[in-house]
Amino acid sequence: MTLKPHQVQVLLNDVSVGEVVFDGQAYRQVTLEFPQSLLLDGENLITLAAQGQDLDVTLLDTVQLTYWRTFTAEENTLEFTLASPGQVSIDGFRKRSIRVADVTDPEDVKLVSGTRVSRGSHGYAVRFNPNPGSENRTWLAFSKADIKTPFEIKANQVSTWHQETQGADLVIISHPEFMESLQPLKTHRESQGFSVALIDVEDIYDEFSYGTRTPQAIKDFLARANSSWQTPPRFVLLVGDASFDPRNYLGPGNQDFLPTKLLDTTYMETASDDWFVDFDNDGLPDMAIGRLPVQTAEEAATVVSKLIAYDQSEAGDWATEALMVADLSDTFDFEGGTQEVDALLPESMTVWSIYRGQAGDEAARASILGSINEGKLIVNYMGHGAVDLWRGNVLIASDADSLTNGSALPLVVA
Repeated sequence: MTLKPHQVQVLLNDVSVGEVVFDGQAYRQVTLEFPQSLLLDGENLITLAAQGQDLDVTLLDTVQLTYWRTFTAEENTLEFTLASPGQVSIDGFRKRSIRVADVTDPEDVKLVSGTRVSRGSHGYAVRFNPNPGSENRTWLAFSKADIKTPFEIKANQVSTWHQETQGADLVIISHPEFMESLQPLKTHRESQGFSVALIDVEDIYDEFSYGTRTPQAIKDFLARANSSWQTPPRFVLLVGDASFDPRNYLGPGNQDFLPTKLLDTTYMETASDDWFVDFDNDGLPDMAIGRLPVQTAEEAATVVSKLIAYDQSEAGDWATEALMVADLSDTFDFEGGTQEVDALLPESMTVWSIYRGQAGDEAARASILGSINEGKLIVNYMGHGAVDLWRGNVLIASDADSLTNGSALPLVVA
């Protein structure tokens, strides 16, 4: 099947101003010109309309709208660029306390002296004369009363996780809200003979990204620990949920406690914690890594209690059994792939197989739930699904509430 080029129509206030055309999964940037008369005083509407099929999906990066405007402040602020020097008058301020700064170089912002404030036609106006040779410089006029203040200032708690004298078998990296809940797990692992480093992720940001919240800081820290610590970590545990919407644009709430890395796939993006410990970029993790995707201290305490109880429980026959589930083999030979994984398990393990294509949805669902309730060390699913289900609803998220396997908790790989 030959795919048609993607076409996205661009409209300004319901008037077409052009289109964007591209093939496949490509990045396109286009500049469109339009008459200034299309702009309205106040809110304006830019519409991007896909012209293709139902599977024509476009991800938007940014839209930049450039237009001529008057030297009138909005919300007591105006940023502008001058093509040539000459006296400038900016109207529209609500208060007299007005400042002007040269912000052409963000690393070298300079306040302008000799400004004059007077009554204007739309409130207060400020006038100033740029120095000769000030062509193409960017200026910011603003009200002193509207200078923003920090939401919060916190002292940096000095840490030394970058030093070579550090070392631990297990590194636990946590959002600060969960640190106290993790102390019992740290103590438990130490009682098992592991050295443990419990690290506030804010310390990693401070040491490896100048305080900036970024997954790259976590990767850089782990890479340094792997190459320089006296005892390089063998295991990494991340504590705190992550989100593909860290700025909460879609409104589900603040759920990005400890960020993950989003990687491009054939179709869209996917989260990858393995990326944090893939130091040679071969697609495979160089340390064992996992995550407790908790959102509250209470959830963290519950999961920690569950982990410790699992370690302290006596394993039954279920600890030598595995359940292998395969989806209907349509777009991929899921049954064949499952058999390949089966061959990798130790001969001492008893393997139970459920193939959806042979059993049918209802029978497969009943067998899966029954097998999990009996207890299995490993449950492996190979097939289609989503975050809350396996295809055909042979297993759904709400099934967890009705499971009766008690402490016979499996490692589930989907």
